[in-house]
Amino acid sequence: METKNYLDSYNKYKLKYLKLKKYVTNQSGGSQYLVNLQSEKITNIINDIEYSLKKIKGKVSDYNTQLLGSKNIKFDPKDLSENKIQINNLVELLRTYIESNDIPIKINGYPYTDLKELEEGLYKLKNDLDTKKLNDNYKLRETIYSMDDKNYEEILDIIIADFNIVNPIDIEKIFQSTILGHNKNYIIGYMVLFRFLNKNKIQLSTINNNITYLTFGSIFTSLNNSINIEEYIPNIMNLINQYIKINPIKKIIQIINSPEIEKIYGFNKLHLFGEINNKIDFIDSYDSKNKIIIYKSGIVKDEKKANFDDLKQIINTLFRIPIF
Repeated sequence: METKNYLDSYNKYKLKYLKLKKYVTNQSGGSQYLVNLQSEKITNIINDIEYSLKKIKGKVSDYNTQLLGSKNIKFDPKDLSENKIQINNLVELLRTYIESNDIPIKINGYPYTDLKELEEGLYKLKNDLDTKKLNDNYKLRETIYSMDDKNYEEILDIIIADFNIVNPIDIEKIFQSTILGHNKNYIIGYMVLFRFLNKNKIQLSTINNNITYLTFGSIFTSLNNSINIEEYIPNIMNLINQYIKINPIKKIIQIINSPEIEKIYGFNKLHLFGEINNKIDFIDSYDSKNKIIIYKSGIVKDEKKANFDDLKQIINTLFRIPIF
């Protein structure tokens, strides 16, 4: 029975890992032909949406009317409901096609709240559909995912240069980009942050400094193990240790977890943001000198065995340390 349970767990992990790694076969878009095909397919869907928008435009008294169902709709449902439904279906088709094929292009302004916003978003999307630009995005993705234990700092420097990162706020661009994939591997964004801070010898504190990707909610949702690859954890732990070493931070860090966090994550299996997972083992402290994680339960773990739950708590704490 134990062997069967172990095998089931292994197969489940392997399936998740392979799913996250599937971008490897399509990092560079496959070929120029595929890039052209993707661009053409997206353009055709956009043209269909714009045709339906044109039919609506002359009939709507207020072109800012809401796209989705609302009591504030200002047109005759008999006249325009068919066009409205068609537009919504086409927008969903556009989103599904881009995300399911993991095309490194952003649907600007999605989800759309009104027709004018949709029209502006489609205009921006068309500008991004240049095949050279799309090819460059695939090439950057391929470069990023060539990252390994030996070259990760070099790759992070390439990301910093390509995204024109000049301050921590700029790293938000990485979290908003689809270069890494759609809703995938946000851990790389945090790796870029630590690399940037280490290179420039900067200590960062979010106290009185709101940085969106460093809020409690962003850290705890972006670093779920279901959307990140675990092989990057040793690399980011190395970057974290460098960050602690070059800044006036105690080598043994007391982890900050509010009672609210511990209540939500400690006693319920349903996470705050809807993800089903086992409850978190709460950390008491992280000893960066001896590279061990000490839990409130008294268990001590080598940092080499760190997981995403550990990473969330360490990062959440590091950027809430006051700067003296």
